[in-house]
Amino acid sequence: MSKKTAVGLSLAILVVAAGFLLAVTDLGTGVVKSQATKILSQTLEAKVSMGEVSGNPVKGYDIRNLDIVKDGEYSLKVPSIEIKTNLMGILGRGALVRRLSLVGLDTDPDQIQALVEGLPRSEGSEPSSIPVETVELKDSSLALPGGDLEISLLSAALNQGELLNLGLKLDLSYLGLPVKGDIAALYGGSIATIESSKLSVGSGTVSVKGDLLPDLAADGTVDGLRLEELAKLWPPLADGGMAGSASLTVKAGGSLTAPVLSGTMGFDGKLASVPVSDLKGNWSYQDMSMEVSSLKAAVAGVPLSGGLSALFGPGKPKVTVKLDASDADLGKLRGTYSQIPKEVSGVIDSVAVDLSGPVDGLKGTVKARAESLSLWGQTLSQSWISVVMDPKGVAKLSSKTVLQGQPAYLEGTVSFMGDSPQADLLLKARKVSTKLVAALSGADIPVKGDLDLDVTVKGPLAGPSIKGKVSSPSLSGFGQTIGKPSVNFALKGSDLEIPSAKAEWFGAPITASGLVSTGGKSPKLSMKGKLGGLDLAKVAAGFDLPSGLLSGLIDGSLNLDGPLDGLGVDLALSSGKLSLAGVPVEKVDLGLTGDSSALKVSRGSAMVSGGSVEASGSISLVDGPVLDLALEGSKIMLEKAVDLPLKAAVSGTVRAKGPAGSPEVSMALSSPKVVAWGVGVDGVSASLVYKDGVVDLKEAVASVGGSPLSLKGNMDASGSVPKGSFELSGPDLDLSKATKDIVDADAYGIGGKLSVVFKGTFEGDKGSGSGYVKSPSLTVMNMAIKNLNCPLKLAGTKLDVSEATAELYGGKVSSSGWIDLATMKFSKKVSLSGTDVAPLIKDFAGTKGTVTGTAKANFSASGVLSPFAMKGKGTLDLGGGKLIGFPIADIAASLHGSDGISYAKGHGDFRVVDTVLHLDKGTLVTAREGDRIYRTMAVVGTVGPDKKLNLSCSGEVNVKLLNAAVGAGIGGLAGGGVGTLAAVVGGVLGGAQQGIAKDDFRDVSFRVAGTMDSSSIKDLKVGPSKIAPEKTEAAPAEKVLPSVPKDVVSGVSEDVKEPSQPKKLEDQLKEAVEEEAGKLLQGILGGGKD
Repeated sequence: MSKKTAVGLSLAILVVAAGFLLAVTDLGTGVVKSQATKILSQTLEAKVSMGEVSGNPVKGYDIRNLDIVKDGEYSLKVPSIEIKTNLMGILGRGALVRRLSLVGLDTDPDQIQALVEGLPRSEGSEPSSIPVETVELKDSSLALPGGDLEISLLSAALNQGELLNLGLKLDLSYLGLPVKGDIAALYGGSIATIESSKLSVGSGTVSVKGDLLPDLAADGTVDGLRLEELAKLWPPLADGGMAGSASLTVKAGGSLTAPVLSGTMGFDGKLASVPVSDLKGNWSYQDMSMEVSSLKAAVAGVPLSGGLSALFGPGKPKVTVKLDASDADLGKLRGTYSQIPKEVSGVIDSVAVDLSGPVDGLKGTVKARAESLSLWGQTLSQSWISVVMDPKGVAKLSSKTVLQGQPAYLEGTVSFMGDSPQADLLLKARKVSTKLVAALSGADIPVKGDLDLDVTVKGPLAGPSIKGKVSSPSLSGFGQTIGKPSVNFALKGSDLEIPSAKAEWFGAPITASGLVSTGGKSPKLSMKGKLGGLDLAKVAAGFDLPSGLLSGLIDGSLNLDGPLDGLGVDLALSSGKLSLAGVPVEKVDLGLTGDSSALKVSRGSAMVSGGSVEASGSISLVDGPVLDLALEGSKIMLEKAVDLPLKAAVSGTVRAKGPAGSPEVSMALSSPKVVAWGVGVDGVSASLVYKDGVVDLKEAVASVGGSPLSLKGNMDASGSVPKGSFELSGPDLDLSKATKDIVDADAYGIGGKLSVVFKGTFEGDKGSGSGYVKSPSLTVMNMAIKNLNCPLKLAGTKLDVSEATAELYGGKVSSSGWIDLATMKFSKKVSLSGTDVAPLIKDFAGTKGTVTGTAKANFSASGVLSPFAMKGKGTLDLGGGKLIGFPIADIAASLHGSDGISYAKGHGDFRVVDTVLHLDKGTLVTAREGDRIYRTMAVVGTVGPDKKLNLSCSGEVNVKLLNAAVGAGIGGLAGGGVGTLAAVVGGVLGGAQQGIAKDDFRDVSFRVAGTMDSSSIKDLKVGPSKIAPEKTEAAPAEKVLPSVPKDVVSGVSEDVKEPSQPKKLEDQLKEAVEEEAGKLLQGILGGGKD
């Protein structure tokens, strides 16, 4: 290696080593610290201190913890200052400091402003000489109102020249809103120009270009600025429902002290949560006056146009607002305003706002009009509202609408002067639906109808005095109708006073008055009400109760007083006379007293059917109504209570205990004797318990002639249909003792003993069960019935008697049938055979005479028990016998020397329709062969109703006896008056049988009319003789008539008078029979009892 090369290499190594040493070695730090402290102290006239200084002229210096304090003005702390030096600046090539970086600064604008104002000023018009190329602020924060401005980097490139050329780089964040970008500006002397600026603010951009000084001539744009991002700077924007994208153009003229601004604006988004689309307008500002013109937008789909202006001169700002809107469809607005109920629809045709003046003294009008709106099914037509503002802060309100053909008004004033707005308003409306009132008030109104409202609102809006009257022709609710309700009220603060209220319920007047106070811990109520003359018959009809169930008038009163959690109650009901299901109830007096925890029956009494009823007990209200009530009845006379043949004096107790929704009701009744329809039972007592739809009849017992009659059972009505079981038992019931209270009981001839047993179950209107009625021997109408056996069976709604049997005077009786208990229809069949008629008639009729023979009968019928209707038919056959002991039979015996009237057979065809017996054609009695009295006798017609007789009788009867009597010349029949038929017959018995040679059978017919108690024969007809006439000699010139004994025809002398022309036999018989038909029929039909 040459010497020259070695020297060069050594120098290079020396330079590198020197550079390395300078890079890692601190040099001149003490001088820097002392000189920097001295220069800053002198320049800023402040106290300066710093911590450690490191570095050297090559790499620069790093100063820690610089503190600059100027008493009374600022105190600045810089954790770190980085200084990058420029060695060439020593030679005059550029600034001495290439970059000055302040790191970790934490201060506020006031501190910075004080520091800047303390910097030395350049002399003359020359710009300040700043020996720094670039100044940076990194990782610092600036305390601003509302939050800190976080500075990642704020860099200013200071190019020296005639003007200070500033190149700013920003990377900032304030309250989470990022701002980044570059600004290029010139500043010096009186000149300030922004050459270019492009910043991103959140999602939007801002650009400005132009002169600021000496004159203002600049243009700017704002594009895509999101209001929800600006809400980070101003939270009320978010709270006010502001969102969307805004754009703005600005053209600035004038000067910074007197700017002239104009431009355009646009917006799409939401303002106060209201959708605003395609908002456009022009704006301008000059001399503290701002104007927005040609403003157009679609607000919630409603076209809006107009403008506004504001003057910000001395004093209070003044504004002018003119806006018009049209065709606001409430249905479409509901998409924006969910508060608009779906029951509200229609179109607001126009809205106009015209206001001007100071912000605290606006004057002008706000008007709106709608031709047709619908609120909860109610149509509002020709609606308008007008609000007129005056500068004094008084708003005059006028509004009108037409509701159900009736005008409604709201008018008055609201004054905004003073600390609290004052109102003086009047609301007047007719036929306002309660449904609409409930919807508007948010309260549940359980009645329906139309209301008339007259309401005044006066005083501060925070607590006005509200008075008025609410009335209605009628209101309905809870299945009831309240007539003519009217309430006068006054609401003041927390007190609601009701001076008077009235209404009608089923025509009875109701009045009330009182006060409700909601102030304090517990609301208080003081209310009095009266009910006068409530007609229970109208109440029953209103609840669709059976007619006649309730009647009479009742009065009532109700007093309520005290806090709602301890409300005092005094209820009273009274009536002079009531009727409950026909039971007369008199002197009703019921009183309940207590509070919101319990009610007690303070008094309760009434007179019921000659007896008395006393009420007692209490109702607990703590855990819901819990009953402990009792009714004590004494000697209630059933014959006065019900319109039935029923006699009894009943006493007993009814108790209700437990929750009102599910109480246990027990009943115990007793009576020494009960007589129903003349049938009496002794020692009656019954006990039953009801709980949750289940009725348990413990036992109902009585004594019938010393024999027990009992009924037990239960019913469960808790399900959809009631169901249960029952058992009836009555062995050896003495019928004579049970029926002794029947009027004329002896006439019915009832006796013997009867046993009844039945056991069954039921569900709904259907049941099942079986039993029987038995008797070894009993009498009915004095007829002896033996070995009665009547089995009973219940299936569904049908009670069936399959085969009932008995013995009747040697014969047998069998019967079957059924009754449908649901429809009350029935059907029955009865047959009788081999019955000895003679003892039956003797026992049944009690006559001297009788009819011998045996009877056979059949009868079937069907119908409805209620209302009663029946149709049936049957036959009766007699097997041959005699009519003995009746007067007509005795006459026949006298004629023929027999012991009665014989018959070969008797047959009857009959029908029964309701209560009428029809004897049909074919009802015939036929005589024995060769009978000399008659051959046949037929009867057709009806018996009933009410024992009426309408019978047509016809037959073939032998009248030779009467022929002989007439032929013998009984003048008494012709001339002495018509005697009795018995006298006629009896008077000629002596010779008649000897003097008549031939039988004379003739057709005889007559009609029986009247009643069974008073009958008569009408229209008697005797046919001509069927015997061929014989030739006889001419009568002598003079006849001798035999005398008639005085004892034959009463009142006829033995001396014979010249007779008048003799009457025909038919006429004589007719007169005799019709005159004494009653006596004759009485003899034939009964003849009297023994």
